[in-house]
Amino acid sequence: KELSPLLLVVSMRPGAEPKLPPEGTALLAAARRSELSGLRAHEVEELLQRTLGVDSLPTAVAREIMDRSAGNPLFAMEFALAMRDEGLVQIVDGRCELKVSLDLIDFPPSVEALITSRFDRLPPASLLLLKVAAVCGSEFSVEAVKRMLSRSDIDGN
Repeated sequence: KELSPLLLVVSMRPGAEPKLPPEGTALLAAARRSELSGLRAHEVEELLQRTLGVDSLPTAVAREIMDRSAGNPLFAMEFALAMRDEGLVQIVDGRCELKVSLDLIDFPPSVEALITSRFDRLPPASLLLLKVAAVCGSEFSVEAVKRMLSRSDIDGN
């Protein structure tokens, strides 16, 4: 019996080898692997400038974010936005200005910790809305969120 070709795309983080049944292990062993690398320093700097809406930013800030993010675009963007939102950098006339020494900044160790720390600074009503939306899934209606919010109000949560 002739089999049709199959394209199977598997995405995983480096070092995260999944536990697979023997058939899956055989497929993975025969697969062609492509590893994505992080952005280069100048690409991170361009991304940060676009994210913050500036023409320039301090070299030390770009270097610190590049080092900590290892070129991960999401991590780099979230770092820049968190620094802006916390007042660690300020946007003035299209320039990003550092307001505190980089040595005094407590950078979260992971993307998850960085995003969680940003969630923690949300007002309670916004945080509740975010939690309800997360329970609803990646796609949901406004009505579903409203129903869940009204239930939490009734339950006293």
